Amino acid sequence: MPVTTKSIYEPAEPADGVRMLITRYYPRGVKRDRFDRWVKPLSPSRELLSSYRGGKKSWDEFKESFIGELRASPESLEALVALAALSDVQDVTLLCYEKAGLPCHRYLVRDILTTPGLLSTYLQTDAARGPSLFQNPRSPPGRFDTDTFLFTPKGRSESSKVNGSQQTPKRPLAVLQKAISKKATIRLKTDVEYRGRVSNVDAFMNVILEDAEEFEGGRLSANYGRVIVRGDNVLYVKLDNSL
Repeated sequence: MPVTTKSIYEPAEPADGVRMLITRYYPRGVKRDRFDRWVKPLSPSRELLSSYRGGKKSWDEFKESFIGELRASPESLEALVALAALSDVQDVTLLCYEKAGLPCHRYLVRDILTTPGLLSTYLQTDAARGPSLFQNPRSPPGRFDTDTFLFTPKGRSESSKVNGSQQTPKRPLAVLQKAISKKATIRLKTDVEYRGRVSNVDAFMNVILEDAEEFEGGRLSANYGRVIVRGDNVLYVKLDNSL
């Protein structure tokens, strides 16, 4: 579903969907019914805002610092993953003070959520709590039950022959939840692979890897300390000594 941006001072519209305020300070003159959730962890720190507004940092320097803050904050990473899950099933609008067209961190957050692969560089520390942060009381998001999806290649039956015997594919969420601390290879639909140690997995199959490596065309392309891979981008997951 679309992730759009607006100034909090622009009129609200039904097409906005869930309206998320992502400011550090509460906007003056704005009533609480103008937004659904105030998500402070997706806003720049007071120090960063002061440095940018005071001319000590350029916009490019601000962007780099803000992304660094997101990476370093478990609350911010949790919020990103939860918001990404919500945006799969509902329209989302990110709100801040700045008028449309002016530099604003809300565009960076939007790009992280909507650009394939960008969210893979982010980590959340407690995935199980994430989606509850953004449940909209007016329109609770629905979501498929990932535990009913099988490791079955498209076009094949739910049972397949392995080494001449009939084998029922395993439920991926249940397998991954038992695979914490094990090494895994995650293949994306873009043919990019991530290899690392599973440290967490949430109900939406977003997988956190530690000591992660990125491979393109079978060649190592990058090393990451920690990454999160969105479940809806995954083609398959292979766990060492399990699949």
